[in-house]
Amino acid sequence: MTDNAVAPAPVAPADLPSRVPAAGWSVILFDLDGTITDSGAEITQRITKALHIVGWPVPPLKELERLVGPPLYEGFMEVLGMSSAKAKETLAAQRTIAELQGLGRRSSVYRGMSSLLVELHATGIPLAVASSKGQHQVDSVLEHFDLARYFTVMVGSDEAAGRTHKSQVVEEALRQLGEQGADLSRPIMVGDRVHDLEGAAEHGVPTIIVTWGYHNGEEAPGALARVDTAEQLAALLAPAAD
Repeated sequence: MTDNAVAPAPVAPADLPSRVPAAGWSVILFDLDGTITDSGAEITQRITKALHIVGWPVPPLKELERLVGPPLYEGFMEVLGMSSAKAKETLAAQRTIAELQGLGRRSSVYRGMSSLLVELHATGIPLAVASSKGQHQVDSVLEHFDLARYFTVMVGSDEAAGRTHKSQVVEEALRQLGEQGADLSRPIMVGDRVHDLEGAAEHGVPTIIVTWGYHNGEEAPGALARVDTAEQLAALLAPAAD
């Protein structure tokens, strides 16, 4: 999907999940890859090059696509069966390739997400990015698509800071939001993978799952709701009427 595609009709209030609270959210956290940006082709291409560099067999595309979204270090071990040392070597190679190629050049913003961020920002609700992507990459991608302006905080993984798991990323995003004076009483997470849900749940944050990302058919029974379009997501995130 691209951001200039024809939008389907908005979801009627009667069609929304009954479990979604009527009161508005105080802060909204977004995943990046698979939620705001479609970066799958870019990431799998970099991983393929990195695997060639470290001398690891390149698996079929379906296996590579499983690596998009969760932390790559963990994915290299869990999906590809690498040792910790090999995973670190491959991650370093992938990051070098990303720096040389530039970030976001082969990615796009999902249809409707740019306009949704504009609308939410205009309401005054603090927005945050909580991504397993490296911190520098998060900053670069959002700047590339001119979306950084809409977020109060942007948090990615940072191995040097001990921030490698999604729960740690969410924790840091909440901490920074609190430092900015945000009301943390009614937070919500938006993501496309079960690890988004699990990382947010460790901090008592409910999650809305979007189906346009890289969930690969994952079940997320603890999700507050699933949405198929940015319009459906907008209906769930809109501030409560006075």
